[in-house]
Amino acid sequence: MAEEAKERIIAGLEDLGLSRNEAKVYYVLITLGESKASEIAKRSGVAREKTYKALKKLKSKGYVKEIKGKPSKWIAEPPDKIFNPTIEEIKRRVSEQEAIIKILEDLHLKARSKFDKQEVSVWEVGDRDSDQLILNLIKNANKKLEMVLSPYHLTKFTYGEYKDVLKKISKKDVEIHIVTWLLDYDIFTHAKLNPYADVYILTENPLNNSYVLCDGESGVILEPDNRCIYFTNKKICNAIEGLVTLMRERGTPLNRFLDLYDAIGEIVQGAPLNIGSIAKVSNMLLERITTEIQKMDGVNAKPLDVLIDATINVLETIFPKYREMSLTEKLKLIETLFESLSDGISLEIDPTTKRDKMYVTLSIRYDPESIRKYHELINGKPLYPHPYIVAMDRELKNAGFSRGISLITVNRIEERIEIRYLYRKREVKIQI
Repeated sequence: MAEEAKERIIAGLEDLGLSRNEAKVYYVLITLGESKASEIAKRSGVAREKTYKALKKLKSKGYVKEIKGKPSKWIAEPPDKIFNPTIEEIKRRVSEQEAIIKILEDLHLKARSKFDKQEVSVWEVGDRDSDQLILNLIKNANKKLEMVLSPYHLTKFTYGEYKDVLKKISKKDVEIHIVTWLLDYDIFTHAKLNPYADVYILTENPLNNSYVLCDGESGVILEPDNRCIYFTNKKICNAIEGLVTLMRERGTPLNRFLDLYDAIGEIVQGAPLNIGSIAKVSNMLLERITTEIQKMDGVNAKPLDVLIDATINVLETIFPKYREMSLTEKLKLIETLFESLSDGISLEIDPTTKRDKMYVTLSIRYDPESIRKYHELINGKPLYPHPYIVAMDRELKNAGFSRGISLITVNRIEERIEIRYLYRKREVKIQI
């Protein structure tokens, strides 16, 4: 099979949720049928240690089977059996969005068919008049403004009179939501709206038109050629409000992208931030930490100290100004990196007003397996042994804080486990 076709298959497996190494290992195992780990490593180009790790991950997911022996052999499960559920879920999401667009189209046609002189609820507006109509609509917003804007139309709202109107109504406490997506992965245009609105970024380009809904009572559908359809029809308003809500739930808040840019902007050297670069930098960080640990002589050192030293060495290497950062800047960086690398786990660092205490809250999905894994990881010790958690612990201690009590709370209703650490500023004793 040509190298290009092979790479396409591996990329497709990554899209279905496999890591790069898992995709390579699974692909090779499919081609070999049944094989030893050493042969899989040789054929895939993945280091032997990483091959074993990938095989164990694939086994835990039910994607491969291990045939015990000396040495053990491995066999891949049929692709249609393991990937069909994921593909069906993707199809379901696409069908759901297509159904919403169909509803909007049907409502639009029905509204136009009822158009008469006695009760006008839908108007077609030419490109010359659409700008003024939209401006007037936004100016009259009193409670809520919901918008789905294509990147092309988004630029209209970031300059001149449109921007001034958004700024003005935001001061009136009008709730403004904007859903959009990336064009050439540029977030800087979107960031101009961040002070006035809650902006959500989608990973796909779902629509050609843009939608503006004012107070749930009137709105416009803006076409690519700048003509628009103005409506006061309640059914259309409800449908578009549902569309915006659905897209907001599936989008990522722009603040998340901006936080990531603040953390890794130096790495991408001024290039526009995109989802691919975030993943690339995240993987690079973890790979460098792994390499750093392997370089260290851990025979006479505690494993936790080796992990901490390796993590901080990597942070200092990738972020040249890391040593010069204040404690607040370091904690913000670590918090942002942790959020971007950890699926289903969140970290919140909350200093007290006087900054003599620091609360660190770690939130993990609850299930019996995660409880078991957590107890295995901590082995009776209170600190969660994630590279960035232990690095944060070291930085706080270097700044004069000592870790006090830790509180573990299990919330079965919200299916979360919360681990809360309290750090106190140590008192400096002056000797006379």
